[in-house]
Amino acid sequence: LAAKVGLGDLWAKTDEEWVRSFVNEEHPAWEGFDFDQAVADGIWGRPDGIYDSQIVFADGVFPTPSTKFTFYNDDLVQFDEQVPCYKPMLEDPKGPLGEKYPLVFLQYHDRMNVHTQHIGIPALAGIQDEPLLEMNPVDAGARGIADGDVVSITNDRGACKMKVFLTEGIVPGTVATQSGWTPDYTIEGNYQTLTHLTLNPTEEHISQTCTAFYDVLVEVEKA
Repeated sequence: LAAKVGLGDLWAKTDEEWVRSFVNEEHPAWEGFDFDQAVADGIWGRPDGIYDSQIVFADGVFPTPSTKFTFYNDDLVQFDEQVPCYKPMLEDPKGPLGEKYPLVFLQYHDRMNVHTQHIGIPALAGIQDEPLLEMNPVDAGARGIADGDVVSITNDRGACKMKVFLTEGIVPGTVATQSGWTPDYTIEGNYQTLTHLTLNPTEEHISQTCTAFYDVLVEVEKA
């Protein structure tokens, strides 16, 4: 596109040249930085970095009116959330909806992905080439599902298909997959169609918007 509008010379750098251009060696944070050495070593430690163990609030002073750690929060009385206590999920597997969709569906961060940023990296394709639904063998056995089967994940909002990975590393009643997979990697659909848009007023009040991808009920069947 740049070439077609006569600006091709501004976009003629190689990937490495672009990366080199992002480094401002005049900034104090880059003092002593050597690009070639960093490439050879695979890592570079900033001279102003903090490498000692850090303890949060080591002085015992907290950002509260009393400066002490507080369990009771006056600001949340209006929501009846002034003291931390267990309350059922918005989509509760023990509630009426759980009779139709008994499995809690989680989307978690793993060490390979940062949202969708790393999905297209060729070097990672040999390690993970498609999303997998992690499922406990107890839940799978009750549904006639074997390891590697293509399964359909459904609720009233949407559906998605992917292969299943059976593992005792996930508790019965819960299924999960890594976050970040775009629709072109799933066999059919996308798991974001399963999430809801219901807002938790308490979490909105403290600017901690509820994470719907940890609060979703589904059913899983062999496709």
